[in-house]
Amino acid sequence: MLRLFLVLVAVCLVTSLNVSVNPQQSAKVGDASVVLYCSYTNVPDDVTSEVVEWRKKSDGGAVLLASRFKTGLVQVNDQRFSIINEASLKISDVVAEDAGEYTCTARYAEGADRTESSGTTKLTVSVTSQDATAAAEPTNKPGDQSSTPGDASTLKYCTRLMFLLTFISLILSR
Repeated sequence: MLRLFLVLVAVCLVTSLNVSVNPQQSAKVGDASVVLYCSYTNVPDDVTSEVVEWRKKSDGGAVLLASRFKTGLVQVNDQRFSIINEASLKISDVVAEDAGEYTCTARYAEGADRTESSGTTKLTVSVTSQDATAAAEPTNKPGDQSSTPGDASTLKYCTRLMFLLTFISLILSR
């Protein structure tokens, strides 16, 4: 029974939704574009809904910039933003105000169970060529990635499953 329990814990940890982003990225004012890398893994094939959202932190909270739905539909609040490669955010015509903290969130639903995971990246925008030299090298592709595992709903699902199997085991052992 202990072996079954450990296998279930391992399966639950492996199958939780994970989002990966580069922790820092840089661009220069006037660049044609910059891509904030994001990817996610461990989404079951039979999910009923799937959404990727990009938000930028601001004084009033987080502003929704773009969303991509399972159907392929992409909604943007500004034509300079687009989602490419399923989850990465492309910012066109870079301006100084683009600097800041961005969060990529992926979530899906299977019936009543919902799972969500997110990762945050910081974009530095250089104004002059001297600032650009001092800034970190652009990391517009996968590299040094940070990852945030799925939220408590994944753990809740796994906990329910383990509780059920423990209960069945107790009944069968009588």
